[in-house]
Amino acid sequence: MSNLLATLGMLSEMPLTMIRCRRRFTGGRRLDGQTVVITGGSAGIGKEAAYQLSLRAPKKIIIGSRNAENNERAVRELMGRNPSANITALRLDLSSLQSVREFAKEIAGTESRVDVLINNAGVPVVTGPPVETVDGYEQQLAANYLGN
Repeated sequence: MSNLLATLGMLSEMPLTMIRCRRRFTGGRRLDGQTVVITGGSAGIGKEAAYQLSLRAPKKIIIGSRNAENNERAVRELMGRNPSANITALRLDLSSLQSVREFAKEIAGTESRVDVLINNAGVPVVTGPPVETVDGYEQQLAANYLGN
């Protein structure tokens, strides 16, 4: 019965979401003292997730993506939208397991724990010949599954 009620509640929210009457999460849960890590946080859904979570006052938000320039631009934009946020960016190439290890090691060196992990980054499906990573895996497998 509770599953049915939850499903009905979700269905009643869909029209608001689909016609963009509601643009952000309206829950009141705070993230005081928590560390948030978001892969693919320099653009799109990952960047918006970083912003929305920054409004809940976490101790720190760490975003990771391949391009250092895009990372820094995203941090500037996010800090412009929420100046009180503590957001940092680290380089992370999910198609390289060495990069994933370095990212994890850097976080482990500065943070005692990660409270929220959002595995958002990935490589889109492309047509054409498969691309192999430096580790010898197909790029989509490496980035979308092994790296995350």
